[in-house]
Amino acid sequence: MRAPRITRALAVLAGVFALSALGAAPALADDTPSASGISSVASCASSPTASQFEFQSFDGKYELGRDSGGRSTLHATETLVATFPATDQNRGIRRDLITTYDGHSTGLKVLGVTVNGAPASYESATSTDSNDQGVLSITIALPCGQYQHGDTTYVIEYTDQDVTHKPDNLDADEFYWDINGDGWAQPFGEVSATVELAPELNG
Repeated sequence: MRAPRITRALAVLAGVFALSALGAAPALADDTPSASGISSVASCASSPTASQFEFQSFDGKYELGRDSGGRSTLHATETLVATFPATDQNRGIRRDLITTYDGHSTGLKVLGVTVNGAPASYESATSTDSNDQGVLSITIALPCGQYQHGDTTYVIEYTDQDVTHKPDNLDADEFYWDINGDGWAQPFGEVSATVELAPELNG
């Protein structure tokens, strides 16, 4: 399938806060890959209480642009603040990002991850969700035997391309992007997102 190109300014920014990206799945209690939006990573052995924590917030910043070939580009920065219990329960989190959209690759590239402001390592694994959509699972976790406690801030930065769609009934390119999925076992205090358009897309 030929990759889509932005032929005119985006007129529709629909579904920015849609929460249906990756399907429902429980938080993980071990290191088995799953196609949930994000999940906890507990000890290296299974823990039935791993999902018992909260997220204070999820904030996404999405910068939409166009490359020299007319293809849409996306630069994303997501900030998640998790509140873990004082007990030795959670080593970190897992965030799943789509690698295919509308039948083609998004060219996903993870630029970096920080935990509480410091660069952090992560592991990644590919899978397919229930909709046959490609998924990259990013596991951000301390080594076995170490645990996160209290408020912990995760920042994930990545890029995509070919993230827009041209509906048959609309003379414009549409950015309809699910933000954080609906596969969460934890409550969120706040979920927010900001979309910034490059100047050439505002005409």
